[in-house]
Amino acid sequence: MNKLSLKLSFVVLCAAVIFSLIIGCGGGGGGGGTTGTIGGGTPTVSISTSQTSIAYGQTITITANVSNSTDTTVVFTISPQVVGLTQKDNHTVTFTAPATSTTYTITATPDAPGGQPNSIKIKVIPVAISITPSSVQLAPNGSTQFSASVTGNANTAANFKASGGTVTVINSNSVTYQAPATPGNYTLTAVAAVTPSAIATAAISVSNGSTGGTATINGTVTDDQSADLGGVVVQFYNSAGTLVGQATTASNGTFSAAVSSSAVSFGLSSGSINTLSEFESYTYGGLRYDPLITGCYAPIGTLQTNQVVQLSSIVVASQKNPPPPPPNGCS
Repeated sequence: MNKLSLKLSFVVLCAAVIFSLIIGCGGGGGGGGTTGTIGGGTPTVSISTSQTSIAYGQTITITANVSNSTDTTVVFTISPQVVGLTQKDNHTVTFTAPATSTTYTITATPDAPGGQPNSIKIKVIPVAISITPSSVQLAPNGSTQFSASVTGNANTAANFKASGGTVTVINSNSVTYQAPATPGNYTLTAVAAVTPSAIATAAISVSNGSTGGTATINGTVTDDQSADLGGVVVQFYNSAGTLVGQATTASNGTFSAAVSSSAVSFGLSSGSINTLSEFESYTYGGLRYDPLITGCYAPIGTLQTNQVVQLSSIVVASQKNPPPPPPNGCS
């Protein structure tokens, strides 16, 4: 073999070695996975949930979906920081509303390098409670009913506690309160069963004064279609317009109220009338009254201590009839 042939063989051999090295290096990367963008775009994330306004204790699911990345993992954070955010998988969390009512921002950030975050705001509705009546004047040992209304949660029950006197539970929202024998100022506190942070208080004044004692007033509330109306609150007032007793009608429309003998008039609580079927207007003694008008009460005459009084029928205007005329009994 001459020198020229040897040189050519050497060149061919070197070229083959170099080519093998290039192929080997290019194929070596196939053994390990890498995270990359799709189409060269920036990783982004969309975030969604079924509700953006929830009540205390309610749980919702929040889902995030990553685009432009082979890595679909998402990191979730919440502000203000609060317990209640639970990650279920790499793109889903649940959020349980805490007792603190505010607007929370939940942010989803793609785990992929350069990922752009996205956020959603969730409002936690506050739990609130009110008590009716908010103040009352009673004679010693007199009694009346109180009711509480809880909003912001599916659990609308309330617990009641008095600083003096006796509380008897009617249902989860109502109690009968009997004043103590000793005159003085007392309170009845209603607390939402779902959270102790929701509190309402009623002021109770127990005094001999001009009240003399208590009387019992019985009656019936129906509508002008002869339907018995349950759940209607009948409230009794003295000459100064102070609430001195109340009662709620049973399912058959009847009520019995132990009230201060200073009571001279009564009215129906507008919020207790079912406005889907009835007008907020009622007739008593041939005259019409409107619960929406402050001080529009029907007279009951003078009461005596220990007297039992049977009122004539209280008739609410049904929506099966045309709207009633304006009231003509308000003094």
